[in-house]
Amino acid sequence: MSEHDYEITHLNFSHDDRLLISTGSQLDGKMFIWNTANGFIVSSVQVVPTVFAEAPRCLSWGGFVKDIKMRPTAKYQFAMSASKKLVFS
Repeated sequence: MSEHDYEITHLNFSHDDRLLISTGSQLDGKMFIWNTANGFIVSSVQVVPTVFAEAPRCLSWGGFVKDIKMRPTAKYQFAMSASKKLVFS
């Protein structure tokens, strides 16, 4: 978690506990997705100010994305929101 420069405001494990998502405060403005098996960063993004004008207020994993025929896939999805915006990924 040392990649965050300021305090961490949200942590959430994926439904299978393989990934952990963390977001920082308004000052930090970062989001990381961590592999829980080895502690490596899978993905990262600067969420303040690029995605949101403020720090995210909540986040949640949503299981796996389904393809166009509603078949399960191995792609994770999550949602994150601030006061005026909701982002699905």
